Formats: sequence, C-alpha cells, structure tokens
Amino acid sequence: MRIVVTNRIKSDKQCFLIGYFLLFYFTRLSIFMRNTLAEKGILLNERGEEVKWKYIVKLEKLQLNERLKAGNKLTQRHINWIKQKMKVNIAAQT
Repeated sequence: MRIVVTNRIKSDKQCFLIGYFLLFYFTRLSIFMRNTLAEKGILLNERGEEVKWKYIVKLEKLQLNERLKAGNKLTQRHINWIKQKMKVNIAAQT
C-alpha cells in the first residue's frame, strides 16, 4: 500500500479514504498500546513518568470491593483481555 501526502484533497473519495485510513490506524494503535502495557507492565509517557498496568488492576479491584465506579467503564473484561485481544472497544476504554 502506497500513501501519497499532498496539500490538496481533490475529491470526496479521497476524504473518505484518508478518514478510513486514520480511523483504522488509531484503532490498531489503541489495541497495540493496551497490549504492550499489559504485557510489559510499564510504559513511559512523554514526560518520562511511569504508567503501570498494576494501577489499572488495583483500580478495578477497588471498584469491585467498594461497589462503586470512578466514572469509568473498567471491568474484568478489560483486565482479562487475552481472550478478547482484538476488540477495539475494550482496548480504547482501558
């Protein structure tokens, strides 16, 4: 697949194809980031600060024990993601 970047978009078809490619790219990127964080256990953000998977696991356990939600959709499905590796909605919410 060859991608040509220009400063002009000539048609609606080109707009659609560019939008489709970006959507595809970002959905795959969110899956990749979640999988990497869960497998490695730690990543660094742009400021060099640590982002740890164990914090996500601890938050889910706290919400389960206290029977409350901290304004998120975190569930066991997000923690035990191996069987649902390619589901974008789970990856994007983690």
